[in-house]
Amino acid sequence: MVRGAVVFGVLRAILVTGCLAAGCGRFAFDLVADGPASDAPGDQAPCDLTAPFGEPVAIGELNTAANEGSLRLLSDELTGYFHSSLDIFRAVRPDLASPFTFTLVTELSSAELEQEPTVTGDDLMIVFRKRVAGNNELFYATRTSRAVPFDTPALITALASSETDSQPFLSPGDGQLYFQSMRDGADEDIYRSVHNGTAFGAPVLLDELRANNEGDPVLSFDGFDMYWRSTRPGGPADGTFNIWTAHRDTLGDPFGAIQLVANVNSTANDGPSWLSTDGCRLYLTSNRTGNYDLFVTSRP
Repeated sequence: MVRGAVVFGVLRAILVTGCLAAGCGRFAFDLVADGPASDAPGDQAPCDLTAPFGEPVAIGELNTAANEGSLRLLSDELTGYFHSSLDIFRAVRPDLASPFTFTLVTELSSAELEQEPTVTGDDLMIVFRKRVAGNNELFYATRTSRAVPFDTPALITALASSETDSQPFLSPGDGQLYFQSMRDGADEDIYRSVHNGTAFGAPVLLDELRANNEGDPVLSFDGFDMYWRSTRPGGPADGTFNIWTAHRDTLGDPFGAIQLVANVNSTANDGPSWLSTDGCRLYLTSNRTGNYDLFVTSRP
């Protein structure tokens, strides 16, 4: 298992031509070794990866009287995206000790709901949930550089269904898209879409994680640890969403033993949104204060 100060293979999403739909151009993922990674971004000291996370702390500058969620960051932990109410916002900060500032991503906004953004490591593609004619679908948008707006969003047709599809997560560890869907019945389950170099493939159920309602999949940067929310028994309160984790030894293995993440859950609804590259900080969404707000928890 990759831990601590190691060489991470960081996903680079390279747009070659065209769009995501099968037969509509090429969109390829390339794994690029970025060289030695420190135990923490910036100049923070390494954390104890054997220790549990501490008590979650609200990210006050991003929380409002509306509902916020799904803060996903780039590997430097200084830039990311989240949703507030019905729109997607971009958050930036100069260093880890400074508060975020945020702006509306206007090119993605419409009269419909846009939420739960996730981006590739180079910030050139974004995937998000969009409500169209009352149904929730997964859309994507690309751009040629970070200096320009995203192009017009388009439906990921290979993943479309008549049921709710939401909570996408682009995995830097294995170049795949994980998301939540109700396409197999009344319960929410986690699916994975394999990218074949030209398009996203048919969704595959992660059956080993299936129990009650599952969602908000988040992978570690090495791809070996999954964090997600579930209503399975064993959390602080029956029937609420809590954050769980499972490990696998290789990217081709199913996830193994499932454990409740200590210290981070409440009697309300909690779900993960992003894990720092070093595994030291877990960002999450929770309605423990009444509204859905953004929090972060750290290992000592």
